[in-house]
Amino acid sequence: MATTCLNCGTELMDRQNFCPDCGQKTDTPRISFLYLAKEFLAVFAHADKGLFNLVKRLAVNPGQVAIDYVEGRRKRYFNPFGFLVICIALSFPIYNLVKPAQDLPQPEFEDLQRIPAELQLMALNAKDRAQAVQHFFNKNINLISVFVAPYFAFMLWLFFRRRKRNIAEITLAYLLFIGFGNIISVVIFYPLMAIFKDPVSFSILLWTSTFVQIGYDAWGMKTFFQYKTAGGFIKVLSALLLIGFIGLIILLVFLFFYVYQGSTELLYYLSQPKK
Repeated sequence: MATTCLNCGTELMDRQNFCPDCGQKTDTPRISFLYLAKEFLAVFAHADKGLFNLVKRLAVNPGQVAIDYVEGRRKRYFNPFGFLVICIALSFPIYNLVKPAQDLPQPEFEDLQRIPAELQLMALNAKDRAQAVQHFFNKNINLISVFVAPYFAFMLWLFFRRRKRNIAEITLAYLLFIGFGNIISVVIFYPLMAIFKDPVSFSILLWTSTFVQIGYDAWGMKTFFQYKTAGGFIKVLSALLLIGFIGLIILLVFLFFYVYQGSTELLYYLSQPKK
C-alpha cells in the first residue's frame, strides 16, 4: 500500500482502506482487463449504490428515491444523470435492432390534381417535411421525452407551488422517472412494436406506453409532493394529463406552421376525403 494517497497526496496511516481527505481507495492496483471488468460490474451490481439498486428502488418507490436525492441522501444512489445517459444510450441500439417503426406507412398526399396549381408545390414540400417529422419523432421519442422535462417541471411547479419543491428539484425527479420509463419501453414496448408493425397496433402500443409513463410519473410525483391519499394521485395525474394536452396543442401549432407553412387553404384541401 502507498504511504501517501495517489490522488491527493495526503499521508496515510497503516491499515487505512480509504484516504481520509478525498475518499479514494488506498489499494490502487495497476490497470488490467480483470480490474476493468470488476469496475464495470461494480457500476451495475454495487449493493448500495449500483445501477441495479437504483432501478429496483425506482420500480418499488420512485417518489422516495427523488425525495432522498433532493434532500441530500445521495450517497446511497447511482448518479441520476449517469443513469439517464445509460438509459438513453441503451435505447438507441435496441431501437435500431428491433426497428419498431421501420414498416410504418409514410405520409402521402395523393391526388394533387384536386389541389389548385399554385398550392401543388407547397403540398409536395409539405409531404417531405411531414415524412421528416415522422421519422424524427419515431427515432428519437425517448430523447424528446428528456428535452421536454423542463417544460413539465415548470408546469408542475405552477400547479404545486405550495408543496415547497423548486423547478430544479422537480426536473431531477422527472428525469429519474423518465429514465425508468425508457427501461420499460426498451424491455416491453419496443419488442411488441417490432412484432405488431401494422399502423393500428403501433398506435395502440405507442399510446399505451405513453399512458403507462404518465401513470408512473403521477405515482412518483404523488410521493415526491408528499401526498398521502389516492386523491393526491388523482390530482397529480390530472395535472400531468392537462400539461400533456397543452404541450400537444403547442406541438400541433408548431407543426402547422412548419409542415403546412401556416396555410389554412392547403390544410383544407389536404384534409378533404378522397373521391
